[in-house]
Amino acid sequence: MDEIGFRIRKLTEDDFDQMILASGGKRLEESDVKTADYLLGDSVIELKLIDEEGLEKTSRQKKLAKLFMESRPNRPVIPLTPHILSETDKRSYYNILRGPIQTQVKKAAKQLEATRAREAVTSRILIIINNGYAALHHDEFTKVVLQCVQHDTSKIDTVLCGGIYFYSAWPDGYVFPHLDIHPISLQKPHLSLEPFMKAWNKFEGNLMKDMMVNQIKNHSDGRPPVLDIPFKVDGVTFVKPARKMGKPSPLWPNGIRPRNNTSSVQGPQPVALTFPSLSKEEWLNVKAVIPEATILMDTFEEWQSFERDEEADVTDPLKLFVTQKVTCEDWRIWCRETGEIESYKSLHMYSEHIFNNACGTLMRNAISIENHRLFIPEYVRVETEEIGLDMANDVSSAHLVCEREGLKSKTPLFENLQIFHEHAVCLGAAYAVKHNIPAVRYHVDKTYGAE
Repeated sequence: MDEIGFRIRKLTEDDFDQMILASGGKRLEESDVKTADYLLGDSVIELKLIDEEGLEKTSRQKKLAKLFMESRPNRPVIPLTPHILSETDKRSYYNILRGPIQTQVKKAAKQLEATRAREAVTSRILIIINNGYAALHHDEFTKVVLQCVQHDTSKIDTVLCGGIYFYSAWPDGYVFPHLDIHPISLQKPHLSLEPFMKAWNKFEGNLMKDMMVNQIKNHSDGRPPVLDIPFKVDGVTFVKPARKMGKPSPLWPNGIRPRNNTSSVQGPQPVALTFPSLSKEEWLNVKAVIPEATILMDTFEEWQSFERDEEADVTDPLKLFVTQKVTCEDWRIWCRETGEIESYKSLHMYSEHIFNNACGTLMRNAISIENHRLFIPEYVRVETEEIGLDMANDVSSAHLVCEREGLKSKTPLFENLQIFHEHAVCLGAAYAVKHNIPAVRYHVDKTYGAE
């Protein structure tokens, strides 16, 4: 069973009915006027289950896209995390996400006030549960709830904010139950919640025990694990990354959980179109060996023009045009060793062979910047930002770094390409071969990655 297919059961009104009953409270009868759900001691209680995933709404996606594109322009993928926003934009971020919560808080306030007057109780309590708003982690959900309560109403005295959060990198999974008390009006006591919290703790313990005993039970209509939430606006991918597990996995080698890869790159990827670079003397030698190859042109100047035209035709940022110096003698030796026929095709194959050897050596010798100790005056620096659980959303750049006589320069080779680390290192090595650079160094930013 994959991690997306496995779900845990959602919290229901029946669960809270049982907890309120065990606490000495009762469920209030419905009437023509919409009232709160429960009476417990000197308190009236309204329960709100937030099942809506707020990021599924197109209008909300567009607002968030506009906000984040201003902070990170010219990016193919942007992580939806408030940490990259200014303080002003952070407030805008949470204001955009508060819609489903704000609506329920306002409804609850009206119901609590109407019921308080009818039942002659002193305290108004809102229990609000994140039952499906995966875009908000518990601390964010709590923050938005409290902002809505404090800014939009004065008719709620205490808030209980919680949820059951399921995080998984199959088969590694963790469940975190939360229910926190937040007094809003310090003048209103909430002592009646003590027996309810005992009932919650008992319910939580039984729930966790049931999950341990029935590990393979899957609630098809339940709550899925908190995973990345991606969406696209105007060709840009936005990803709300799943929260990190916070500790190494006991089930995977070195404690590192594997990431998904839904990109089109599932194995070795061609990163260059090679071309045999011939001096005039070598061009004449090759023509003498394969005179029938009209593609070698009639004059050396025409051959050079053909090379320039071939380079101009390569416009894919993920594939370079790389020339490789070839001598007629070395090419013929390679043909004899490999059994290839001496032809224009094998001439190209030999130039590709030279490139593959050089590129492969650079990739094998590539090391992280953190382990970079030996001074090298020139190297290609590859940087990758991991975004969430899926390698397909990673963004990479590369620069040619030159350090000489106390001066350091960085020349961009490629910037903000939607490719993961291994692909980026391979492409960086291709640039190193093209520019005759002796080394590749890399850095992987895991701030918004899976680990």
